[in-house]
Amino acid sequence: MRLIRGLFRWSIRSAVLLTFLVMLILNIGTFTVAAMATAVSTLLGTFGIESVVDISETRRQRSENAQLRSDLDQSERRAAAASLETDDLRQRNQALSADLDRSERRAATALVDADLMRAERRTAQEMTETLRGQTGAITRRIRNRTAEAATANVTATFGEAIPFYGIAIVIAATGYELWAACETMTDMRDLNLALGLTEEDDSDVTRVCGLQVPTRAEIWQAIRNSPSAVWSSATGALQRSGDAISSWDMPEIPTPDFGGWWEWALSWWLDAEEPAE
Repeated sequence: MRLIRGLFRWSIRSAVLLTFLVMLILNIGTFTVAAMATAVSTLLGTFGIESVVDISETRRQRSENAQLRSDLDQSERRAAAASLETDDLRQRNQALSADLDRSERRAATALVDADLMRAERRTAQEMTETLRGQTGAITRRIRNRTAEAATANVTATFGEAIPFYGIAIVIAATGYELWAACETMTDMRDLNLALGLTEEDDSDVTRVCGLQVPTRAEIWQAIRNSPSAVWSSATGALQRSGDAISSWDMPEIPTPDFGGWWEWALSWWLDAEEPAE
């Protein structure tokens, strides 16, 4: 009986050991021979047992799937970021294109304005040159005429002072002064027109140019009628002119005595020679 129990225990131990050795051999084979690994896995799968290879393969596939899923997520995130960046770049490009269009329009407008300004500058320069020429010609005429008139007026003063006969020089000098004054008034009007300073009323020009020098007969007749009235009229006109020109002080002119010797001298001269016109 003891022998039977011993044989039984030895049989069990031998079976366990043999099973262990077979499984060890099979596991080693599955790592080295692919066909054997597949056969063993199939056989073990029939009994619902996973081999070490199946477990390792499953874990590897799970790891690869997890890695692939992670890579896919990262790729999707990078794609989304790239899409956002693309949209941002597109918007910036559109904004830059709009700015460029505006800059080109402003540049074109600036070129047109510059051309207009250059044309206006040329026109202004031409007008300035023309105006300078006209102004220079007018001022030269006025200057020369004024100098000649002043010289003639001073020189004629000596002849005008000759009793009785000086009246002819007075008439001639006055006529020259009226002509020079009319020409000066006309030049001043032309100068104002050249400068764009048009005058609504040029009655002064008409009045000055319309003045007439009295004849010798008219002068002598006025002196015969009332020498004091002639004197008062002349000094009054000079006084009014002096008041109108604040920078000129009229010298004092004493009123002569037109009685006594004046009447005798005048009557003697008139009886001796009647002045002709």
